[in-house]
Amino acid sequence: MPAESEKAAKAAEIVRQYMLGSFATQMGPSLPLLDHTLQSEVRFRLVQALAKHYDVDFTGKRVRSLLDELVGLGSAGVAMKLLKGMLSPASKGENIYQEAKSFLGVSVSGGTKELASRMIKSMVPGARVVLDLGDIIESLGTLYAVGRVFIKHFEGGGTIGTFEVSLVKEEFEREMQMGRKIVELKAFEQGL
Repeated sequence: MPAESEKAAKAAEIVRQYMLGSFATQMGPSLPLLDHTLQSEVRFRLVQALAKHYDVDFTGKRVRSLLDELVGLGSAGVAMKLLKGMLSPASKGENIYQEAKSFLGVSVSGGTKELASRMIKSMVPGARVVLDLGDIIESLGTLYAVGRVFIKHFEGGGTIGTFEVSLVKEEFEREMQMGRKIVELKAFEQGL
């Protein structure tokens, strides 16, 4: 495998810095739509920084579209998914009063545990690190993968205009797996 260019090494450092920043944004209370918006913005800013590093013209609207296609749901899709999730218990005929009683300790079902976990994550800064490391690993792994595919594209002389999601989707998935493993290893080293 050829040695990494100096420019690529600096770009990898940019990705690492954005991953640290992304982790920091996840230390506050969990608000799902806000969380998604913050992580989307971090990915957008990462691509912007990489484009600047490689002296590539940056088109914000095109990058947002590419990221939505590459990563998955855009903000509107996430909002619909969250709304559906919020309405789902009511559509199953679950009684809110019974859930409240369960939450207060009368009985604890799996759904109530999930509700309690979401409530704690939304109120206690840093609780996600303890209760939901999986979401953090997923988010940071995604950020890593975004950075890696754009670095490779820019290293090859590509531009924002020539970036084709369909051509990098498999590589993106591999990089996501690698990113998750890197984050898991770092979390393990840090004792999280």
